[in-house]
Amino acid sequence: MNFFDYKKEKWCVVFCHPADFAPGCTREFGEFGKDGGWVASNNVLLVGCSADRIYSHVVWSREMEQRFGTH
Repeated sequence: MNFFDYKKEKWCVVFCHPADFAPGCTREFGEFGKDGGWVASNNVLLVGCSADRIYSHVVWSREMEQRFGTH
């Protein structure tokens, strides 16, 4: 995957976090999700990454959806 092909003409915010279930990161991601309408309407793409395994990401992302209504 080429990052620049993926983001196309959008502004991009790339953020990293140390672990999927870290409390500070979870709260910050929730805040990003709450502003999803603003982010989309301003042509911004949010990209988050960590070193955790995919299995942890799946469980964590489901929890984020339930807690904050994000996806």
